[in-house]
Amino acid sequence: MKNVSLLLIVVSVLSLLVTGCVTDAGNNQTNTTNGMPDINGEHEPSIPPAGMPDINGEHEPSIPAGILPHTAEQAEGLALNFVETEATFKFDGIMDTLKVIKTDGENSPYNVTVEFDCLNGGYGDRSGQAVTNNITHHVAVITVYNGMIHAGVMDGMWDMITEKMI
Repeated sequence: MKNVSLLLIVVSVLSLLVTGCVTDAGNNQTNTTNGMPDINGEHEPSIPPAGMPDINGEHEPSIPAGILPHTAEQAEGLALNFVETEATFKFDGIMDTLKVIKTDGENSPYNVTVEFDCLNGGYGDRSGQAVTNNITHHVAVITVYNGMIHAGVMDGMWDMITEKMI
């Protein structure tokens, strides 16, 4: 008889877990996470997983694993952040001059062209090196694909990822 009682308790608990209903002993209300009614008979909206039909039979678009959705504006933000953290700009880039001048691509991949000035000539981290003391204008083309930086070339001659001359 103990085994039957224990089995009934386990089945009851599993049923509550599956339906998502949990009673909050502090206020005697039933909270839900999947659209089941609360103690007042009200419903919370249910959000189906991506690709599964909702209550109206409509489907949420599913995104294949590893693919990050993004827009041209998001690609531009990624490109600007990449330039800001790259060694050339970090060394002596002038923040007020950093801007996107062009974005090519209607969908991934995007080629984002960025321009900025540095206080000195050269590329990368020039600590301990002799540098020319003149403001130098740079133009970089950053390739953003699936929400990630795939390439960065500055002035057609500096690989911003490997930080080496091309």
